[in-house]
Amino acid sequence: MVLEAGSNPIETIKHPGEFDTMLKTVLYPKNYDSVLGWIPDVGDGEVLKEPVRTVANDADLARIRVVARNTLERVSRGVNDGFEKRALQYNNVVENNRWGNYVNWKLYPLFGLLEHRKVSIGLPYKIHLQREINDNKIFFGENNSDAKLEITKIQLYIPVITPSVEVETRIFNSLTKDIEIAFLRRNMVGSMTLTGESTTWPITNTVKPARYLMVGFKNLPDSQTNNNNIFRVALNHIQDPIIRKVQVRLNNDNYPNQPLTIDPSKKDYNELYRNYKNMCELFGNTPQFEYTYFSLNHPIFCFDLSAHQEDLFKTGVNINIHIEKTQGDVTGYCLLLEEAKHLKKPRKPLKRD
Repeated sequence: MVLEAGSNPIETIKHPGEFDTMLKTVLYPKNYDSVLGWIPDVGDGEVLKEPVRTVANDADLARIRVVARNTLERVSRGVNDGFEKRALQYNNVVENNRWGNYVNWKLYPLFGLLEHRKVSIGLPYKIHLQREINDNKIFFGENNSDAKLEITKIQLYIPVITPSVEVETRIFNSLTKDIEIAFLRRNMVGSMTLTGESTTWPITNTVKPARYLMVGFKNLPDSQTNNNNIFRVALNHIQDPIIRKVQVRLNNDNYPNQPLTIDPSKKDYNELYRNYKNMCELFGNTPQFEYTYFSLNHPIFCFDLSAHQEDLFKTGVNINIHIEKTQGDVTGYCLLLEEAKHLKKPRKPLKRD
């Protein structure tokens, strides 16, 4: 996903699902737009005890309702009310002249420029979407046949204010210079497969002040029965691999001085949870998860980088993450929130007839 403002690419989002989860788990309260797609997992995070194999490629209204009901029966065994709510929402049907099988997705959490929801005048926005074809890892077809996701319609809703001619003229007459907008730019570093027991992950080199950094880990392969909405790898002491230590480095300096460590054998994630809780509070919301659910569902490694020296980034800073773990491959996802500025150039109003 790429957001353009004017003709300039502002933010590029890789792996939007993982990073949308990170952002909404940390930056927003638990009840954030729960009816529009953000429904956290609860319990042990399990989704299905057995695969659903009754979804037809051309499922009609009656079949959709049957699938939703059958899915809920299986989900109840997993004790995950979050998934149950998502199943109801995503298997929705056509009612009251609304289109079925739809998902409403707000983009301003994902794109930092849109988060502030400032009024733009005469500035065109474009969003470029590129989808990975991974239908067979998401859906079962009927009788084990190949399944296909068909997107039939995309609509982008943008709130619009239409001022009177007099107000519009007065606004444009007051715009005599470029307007600078500061925002937290989402630097989606992407993903990296970590193989060794000790790995240094080169994140990025940036001249923009880095404020916050979040990292999540997974080791479950994509499939219809794995819940890829959660980052539970590396913390369950009965699973392998296990993340033991994470250390952020700005140039050659450790930041903070001591690494973030965990002890899964004792189920001790206190430091990890405290960092998560502190970052939630920095953004003015109560943490979505209590200690146990956090360790089971969304163990996100959070680092507050905002106290670094301001002149550190004048010549560019190499950001690396050093990770120590047990044997086994994991995929890491890293999200960096950095201070950025965007110039809005005033445009003359269009002449109205």
